[in-house]
Amino acid sequence: MLAVATGFQELPRSTLCERDEQIDQLILLQNLSKDKLAQAIAGCDLDPAILREGKEGLFEERYYGSIFPTADPYYYLVRYWVMDYVSYSSRGYPERAYAKWLVLNFVWSKISPLLRSKARIERLGQDWEQNHNSVYYLWKMSIAVYLAALRFYRQKRGKGAKATDVSTFFRRRKLPAAFTKFWNSKANNQRATFQKHLKKFEQALNEDTD
Repeated sequence: MLAVATGFQELPRSTLCERDEQIDQLILLQNLSKDKLAQAIAGCDLDPAILREGKEGLFEERYYGSIFPTADPYYYLVRYWVMDYVSYSSRGYPERAYAKWLVLNFVWSKISPLLRSKARIERLGQDWEQNHNSVYYLWKMSIAVYLAALRFYRQKRGKGAKATDVSTFFRRRKLPAAFTKFWNSKANNQRATFQKHLKKFEQALNEDTD
């Protein structure tokens, strides 16, 4: 069973210090890096281009409240677990590293509706700890999105001397909307594979939770 506290709500301004103390306790308890935790939240919820600007900026006032809005540990852990497997899916493929934040943002947009109950989040956490079941399908979904993202890049980068390199391309703002349009187009050959694994992911989350 995951050693996390429950029952927290978004905190008013008067208790921001208490929120930060709860977050620090979570980081210590789960042996996490606050930098990586911030990246996980921002990668799921903010424009991926912000992540490509560097992790230091995530702690600036303009982003901090969006990244750390609550003391609820499940809010942070579920995003961290998803980022972990999206990152794992990029290992050994240098080009995928540039697309990671776009891929994380997209994967989260598709699976977050399935992760609104405590039971399902705990199921994902148990599978993450044991490295099997639902996270296997999360890994397979991530691979499909990486393949689509790089196909999207090659279609949109331009040609010849004016072609945009992969690093610069994935620094562009508002890429998620353009990628979603590509994802739903005939040019994307990964949609059926993704949907197959998404269905199996949901089935795995439902084991022992109904």
